[in-house]
Amino acid sequence: ETLSGVVIIPDSLGGYPVNELDSFAFSENTNIEKVVIPDSVAVIGPYAFYQCRGLEEAVLGNGVKEIGHYSFSSTTLNEIEIPESVEFIGMFAFSDSDIEKIELGKNVNEITQGAFSYMMKLESITVDEENEHFSSFGGVLFTKDKKELILFPPARDGKYNIPEGVEKLYGSALETSSLESLILPESLVSVGDQCFVNCDIENLYVHVDKGNELDDIEKMFNEKYE
Repeated sequence: ETLSGVVIIPDSLGGYPVNELDSFAFSENTNIEKVVIPDSVAVIGPYAFYQCRGLEEAVLGNGVKEIGHYSFSSTTLNEIEIPESVEFIGMFAFSDSDIEKIELGKNVNEITQGAFSYMMKLESITVDEENEHFSSFGGVLFTKDKKELILFPPARDGKYNIPEGVEKLYGSALETSSLESLILPESLVSVGDQCFVNCDIENLYVHVDKGNELDDIEKMFNEKYE
């Protein structure tokens, strides 16, 4: 029988604890609107809720440590509370969803490329100040030392001046961005190869004295800039 509506996952089955949601456990079920995951679950497997197009709400238990690749990709989630227990967020875990705000706890230590890609309504990412690996500034996601920009929220527009001191743009840092203007800092020395994929940035400004260090930007951006 196809599950629909609100799905509450039990913390045990047949006397055994439910510790993991298997890969593809509920994938492509378009009838699920809400899922409640118990504290007993530590791992949400890859593609667990992939393409659950009706899924608007997910309540994650306080024991979840790993959110697998593509686990909530291509859903209609509009909000998510990521528990303090989460340590790993997989590739494209929340991509192509309707989430507007992401809050990361102190224990997140790995976010793989594309975890928040194609989230066209995402406006802000905040990080617990006690997190030793990541930080946020003005709703933008950086590494803790702020030397690498991980993600600029796609829903933001206008003008953005990347802070001086940033040395690297992560692989998908500005993917699908529609900024009017982006100003790169003089400190920048490296740009990820997927950084400007499907972006619609109108104007990109770089420092003319950067020499050959950023030669590849023009190829990736695929238009003239000053």
